[in-house]
Amino acid sequence: MAGTAATEVEIRALIEAVDQADQAGNRAEAERALDRARAAAPDHPGVLNAAGMRALVAGDAAAARPLLERAAQLDPASPYLWVNVALAQRELRDETAERDALEKALAADPRYFPALLHKARLFERQGKLKAAAFMYQAFLACLPRDVQPPRSVQPAIQHANEVLRENDRALEAFLQPRLEPLRARYAGERLERFDACLQVMLGKRPLFRPEPTFMLFPRLPAIEFIDREHYPWLDAFDAATPEMRAEAQAVLEESAQDFVPYISKPAGSPVDQWRELNNSKRWSTYFLLKNGKRLEDHLARCPKIAALLDAAPLCKIPAHAPTAFFSVLAPKTRIPAHTGVTNTRFIVHLPLIVPPSCGFRVGAETRAWRERLFASRHEPASRPLPAPYAQLDGMLRAVFPGGMFGGGGGMALNQLLVQMDGIDEPPFMRKFFTNRINTFLDALYVVPQKIGSVRLRLPKPRPRKEEVYFIGATNVPITALEAVTVTVSVTVLLVLVASTCSTRLAVSYSAI
Repeated sequence: MAGTAATEVEIRALIEAVDQADQAGNRAEAERALDRARAAAPDHPGVLNAAGMRALVAGDAAAARPLLERAAQLDPASPYLWVNVALAQRELRDETAERDALEKALAADPRYFPALLHKARLFERQGKLKAAAFMYQAFLACLPRDVQPPRSVQPAIQHANEVLRENDRALEAFLQPRLEPLRARYAGERLERFDACLQVMLGKRPLFRPEPTFMLFPRLPAIEFIDREHYPWLDAFDAATPEMRAEAQAVLEESAQDFVPYISKPAGSPVDQWRELNNSKRWSTYFLLKNGKRLEDHLARCPKIAALLDAAPLCKIPAHAPTAFFSVLAPKTRIPAHTGVTNTRFIVHLPLIVPPSCGFRVGAETRAWRERLFASRHEPASRPLPAPYAQLDGMLRAVFPGGMFGGGGGMALNQLLVQMDGIDEPPFMRKFFTNRINTFLDALYVVPQKIGSVRLRLPKPRPRKEEVYFIGATNVPITALEAVTVTVSVTVLLVLVASTCSTRLAVSYSAI
């Protein structure tokens, strides 16, 4: 056994010497190492593979094929040996034998991504574009997730994505004329779920799943925007929007000193994306209800909102809920993408005053604020307004039991990935040209980054100057959700946006 092991070690060392000599460009030394290896183990799979691949690289596929086939037959469980056989068959233009070798590689390891890649390329050469797209998708799915792909693989990844996009476009062109008469037949039906399914299939919509930070309740549907009709009690908030706006503005003007940081994680806790906002008044709060306790002096300043909260079907849990508060974002402050504490609640947004180009994203879906309605789905992310516009947001929000960050508030806008778009964003074209010019200068390698303290690159574009304010929320039970009866808590979000140039009253509901 010891002699066999030593012989194997020696053989592998000789094979490695062949590779090293080839990489160094020393072909004579590579030949000598290969001769020693073939003399020591003429029927060793590794030695045969090394000899065959040297012949293939040298352009002699006919000489390489029998060597590579013999290597794969001696070690059929090694998929890379069958892939090398397929490469020789490709050079010899024997597509049947090439596919057979690739099938044997995948039989040895169905997730061996080089074999999937070469099979996709074979189908593409044969004009079998649907089959090629399927294999390219399998190739991308089987790439190692935790390892950066080598640079040599990057072009293949890029090409695979291009083929998939082209396949999606062809599928859409095929389906669209066939779906039009069906849509006309069911013009009165709600087709949001079907459209979402179609967009996922066409690669236009990413798929998000609930990833709450505190508790996931299994088997609840993951819905970005649910139906307004489930919440008739919101009509009272709808009718009271002018009074709520006035109360929010009064509190912001008269009680700024009573606001406290919204993000307040204790020392030693992971702050993650909240590093810039932790313990900062750039995002601050003014509580009306806190963990089920009423702050009477604060409620007294907002009698209309207090009356609405009293009349709403609140979910009351001692020491936990409800919580309602005003919150304020300072200028140039952005809410980072985040998930909520649980998937057992939805957040309802009610915009009060909305200048143009405001919106946000929930999961895979972006909606723009409009007067008394949301625009159609999947509109572009919103952009801030030009200076000297200012934005004032208000929300009424409640906390699911457990809270977050020790601040008594359920910070998440919802249980899916959420990002407030258009906050603290420089104009797109300004970012585009700045990045392109700086990248060009970097690529020249002759223009330094800076000389002394003088930078020789365009500065990072700054966002426009806007302010965004928010008001807090309430918890209520849901008794109807797509034929599923579940008691969950709902957060009502009242968004207040004000412009110094114009004001527009808008009321919309989106249960998230």
